[in-house]
Amino acid sequence: MSNARLTFYHSPNTRSTGVRMLLEELAAPHDLHVLNMRAGEQTRPAYLAINPMGKVPALTHGDALITEQVAIYIYLADLFPAAGLAPALDD
Repeated sequence: MSNARLTFYHSPNTRSTGVRMLLEELAAPHDLHVLNMRAGEQTRPAYLAINPMGKVPALTHGDALITEQVAIYIYLADLFPAAGLAPALDD
């Protein structure tokens, strides 16, 4: 696993909730940024620099940016192989 810290962008009651649950189940050290979608925080320049589509979830890890829920699941399964959520990368 890379030494880079995971940063997760989330908004309650959206599809990002599943990723938040997975991060908690993995006990993955991460920084959580909660966006208020009703206040339009996803359309502000600071977040659009992360995800130009203005959607959640988004996960950054070093230079990696993953913005699709299933892709984040796969990325985390590969990042935390001891959890046994996916076959080993060399399988």
